[in-house]
Amino acid sequence: MANTLLGKSGKQLVYELLVKKNPGLVEKGITIDKLNFGTPSHIPAVETPETQFTRLNTQLSVQGIIEQKTFGKIDVIYRRLDLEHLLGDFVVSVAGVNAATVSEVLQLFRNKYNLQITDDEVENPTAAPDSKDKTIITMNGTSLAWTGRLEVYLTELPSDGKDISKLIKVTELDGLTYISSGIVPGDLKKEKK
Repeated sequence: MANTLLGKSGKQLVYELLVKKNPGLVEKGITIDKLNFGTPSHIPAVETPETQFTRLNTQLSVQGIIEQKTFGKIDVIYRRLDLEHLLGDFVVSVAGVNAATVSEVLQLFRNKYNLQITDDEVENPTAAPDSKDKTIITMNGTSLAWTGRLEVYLTELPSDGKDISKLIKVTELDGLTYISSGIVPGDLKKEKK
């Protein structure tokens, strides 16, 4: 089974993880519609740069649906993906200058990038975008697949473009300097031409 994030809900992604480690589910006919996925909970831990995006960070209860002839309950642990880390320096942009809500921006994002993040997975989907230039979409903790936040520019930008606000980390610069020895008034006049 190819592991791709595109076009799949968080529930589908977690089901695929279950099946990958437990192929007997498919052999016994346990499809995604026969399971109830609970609300994920973050597993706190002291994170180092090496483990921050690689450790198993989520616990989730999965329960059979009796009406679907499945039963039982099991807790699983897995890693949800941090959107900022996943996207890295990739510039996310949509034609969204006229979007009135975060939900509208999210729909444009889903259509363009095919990452299926839904309104019920984000904070304040009915709020207005942060500005006419860009907005921050923050996950609300209930997503089965995603954590973190997503910065979306509201005008189409080249995906290989560089956002200088992510590159320039030090904004307090030293003052301009000059060497006073060796400057003669005539040299300054020549420089102005």
